[in-house]
This record gives sequence, structure tokens and C-alpha cells, in this order.
Amino acid sequence: MFPPHLAQILDRFGVPADTQAALYDLYLFLGAEGLDAFAEWSSRRGNDPTSSRPEDLSEVWKIAVERYLGKHHGSWIVGDPTPTLFHPREGEGRFSGVAAPVGPFEAAAEGLAGEAARAAGAMVGPDQPLPPGVLILSRNGHYGGRPKTISFDVVADRLEDAVALSAAEGRQHTLPGSAGETTASLDGSAALIWEVQPNVLKPEGDRNREIRSILGRHRNWHVATLTAAILWLRLKVSDLWILRGEALTIVHEVNPARPVGEVIVEHHDRTVKRVSESLGVFLVDPPPHDAGMLLETEIPNESLRKGLEREGAAPFLWRLRW
Repeated sequence: MFPPHLAQILDRFGVPADTQAALYDLYLFLGAEGLDAFAEWSSRRGNDPTSSRPEDLSEVWKIAVERYLGKHHGSWIVGDPTPTLFHPREGEGRFSGVAAPVGPFEAAAEGLAGEAARAAGAMVGPDQPLPPGVLILSRNGHYGGRPKTISFDVVADRLEDAVALSAAEGRQHTLPGSAGETTASLDGSAALIWEVQPNVLKPEGDRNREIRSILGRHRNWHVATLTAAILWLRLKVSDLWILRGEALTIVHEVNPARPVGEVIVEHHDRTVKRVSESLGVFLVDPPPHDAGMLLETEIPNESLRKGLEREGAAPFLWRLRW
């Protein structure tokens, strides 16, 4: 639970035990930012910490994210690194990862940001927009605190757009202000790209209709972030794999009430094949010994580890060769 000095403060203010337990989960994910947001929520008119409930933390979460963007968005625009929003699990809320801006995501930019923007622009064509914002590489900043992760986001260039995206209904797994992200795990010279996922859901009916125009400008986030991830990883590792669409259910599905549908699988595979082909990268079936290589690393989560032990790597992954 909380360190003693924090527990004493919460007890002194009469925060109920079940709310403290839920707040501790938020603290593990967000560190002191989560507690600061709870303090702000409690100071608002009519919010009494002694009668607070675990379900109130959804409002606390929104405050924390908006505070985080207000504090750090300007730093990203000028290229300065910041802490990540989400904290590594092993840190127990005490420290964060690092969000390092790579550069403005535009063809005229130098380095990786410009290379990725030019490559992504060639894929989507002149009539399709690239997400306007800053390409950011996060280390150990994925939701849930998985260790040895890197994530690529393009965070909206305007603070108001970033805040709107962060408040939208969705999964919000990496940096707020990004429409979607690509995440990989690294261990030594090996890496696995295991997620190309939206942070927000497409507008449908009343859902997210207030961000329809913003999301329209950012709709090619998947091409942008996966392109950046592959370009960066092929310079850093000698062994690189990427998840197949049919393995998404095994690796990602934690709620049977919200299954990974066929459309998601098809979209994932189409994006992976489109980007890899455009970059001159080949997707090949992994040889039998690849499962053993991965099992010797910390890369697979528990579900993938069981699958590798049972069936080998080929049903779940492609190996990337260049």
C-alpha cells in the first residue's frame, strides 16, 4: 500500500479504505500526479474526501491527464524530454519513464521524425493527412507498467487538440494527446512490436463526436507510428518480430465482453503489411528456434509465453528481415 507518510495524510483527511485502495492503483500508474489530482478534486466545491467513492476516480483521472498535458505539452513542442504519464510497475509509483520528443512529424524535419514523415507520406499519398504534431519516443511509459517497452506517438501540436483527444472515449495506453500508438518490448538485441492501437475510438453516434474533426486530421496515426517504430528498431536490434493479427486475441484480450473482432485483426494485418512493404522490410515465418530465443527474454507476456511453449512462434508472429 501507500508509503507511511502518504497513508497518514489520507487517513487524516478521512478518505475511506476502499477509495484509498482504488487511489493506490492510480498512484501506481501515475505516481504523485494521481495524488495531486485527487487533492484538486477534493478541493472543488462539494467534493468531500470523507465521502469519496472509488468511482469518483474517473474524474480524478481526467484532472490528472489535463494537468499532465498542461505541464508538459509545451516542453514537447520545443523538443525537451519529460516524465511519461504512466509509471513502470516495478517503480511502485516512485519514478516514471521518459518521453523524449524526436521532432515535428513533417517531411521537412531532420532525423527520424522527418524520415518517418516522408515514408508515411509516400504511403498515404498527397490527398491524405499526416498527424500534425510531435513524434515522441517513450521508454517504459505504457499503461500497466510493462518493463523494457518503447512506444511511439504523434502528439497533437495544439494543446487544446491534445486535451480533447486525451478526454475522448478509448483505451489511452501511452501519452495523452495522441490518437494512437505503436509499442514494442526490447531485451538486448531482440524486440517484438506487439501493439498498434488507437488511444481513442472512432466517432460513432454520440461517442466522440466532439473530436470528429480533430481525429480526422490524425486518422493516419497507425501508419505514422508503426513507420517510426520500424525505422528506429531496425537500427537498434538484430532480431525483430511483430505480432500477427490472429494473435491479438491471445496477447491482448483481457475482457471477453469486448472481444478482438475480425475487423481489428484485418486492419492490424493490413497496416503491418502496408508499412513493411513500403519500407522494403520482409515479413517471414519465424524459424522453429525463434520461440526458444524469445522465451529466453523478458519480452513475451504470460499469454504469449504459453503459446510459444505450446505451438512455437509461427502462429503468433512474423519475423522482420531487411
